[in-house]
Amino acid sequence: MKQQTLAMAADQTFENYRKPTRRDEFLKTMDAIVPWSVLCEVIEPHYPRAGNGRPPIGLERMLRIHFIQHWFNLADLACEEALFAQVGKELQVCGFKVNTGTIVNATIIGAPSSTKNADKSPNARDFTNQRTRYAGVVDEAVRAKNRSKSRIRARVEHVFGVVKRLWGFGKVRYRSLQKNATRAFTALALANIYLGRQRLMAQVRP
Repeated sequence: MKQQTLAMAADQTFENYRKPTRRDEFLKTMDAIVPWSVLCEVIEPHYPRAGNGRPPIGLERMLRIHFIQHWFNLADLACEEALFAQVGKELQVCGFKVNTGTIVNATIIGAPSSTKNADKSPNARDFTNQRTRYAGVVDEAVRAKNRSKSRIRARVEHVFGVVKRLWGFGKVRYRSLQKNATRAFTALALANIYLGRQRLMAQVRP
């Protein structure tokens, strides 16, 4: 093993004694309560298999990376940078020196805009709460409708609060409706697991 520098030895020492952060506790909890093996069994029949090309990344590893992207609102590039930074940190602790790479050539390829929603006519009804006061006068009919809507919204408001406030899902990332829906459904499923973490942790404790 290569000789460690003073900075590397100090980093390793403080890493052993530092107080776990909220991120550390969150990841530890999610690692314990997410049913990784069950999810892998469901995904495995649809996951790419090794062939003549580049072998695919392990299913469970890829699933964990995918969930981390949702939990911390990371795009593909940001997730790759975070993973490389962690790998570099582990290598430095082991006595290896990590240097940055250099891009030899990069080409920007133009892509046409999506035409799936060219007519701009959404097939949806507005069920959001409406303003009840106009010129100092309260519309009691609209107010009653808002209350009925709020009773239903309250059941799922905590889930959306986790997705928007904790995981930063403030706007969509893709052009395709299917891709955005997949991202939203995954984030909502993970939010439900997070909200039920205390009950789930009680089941996994020895």
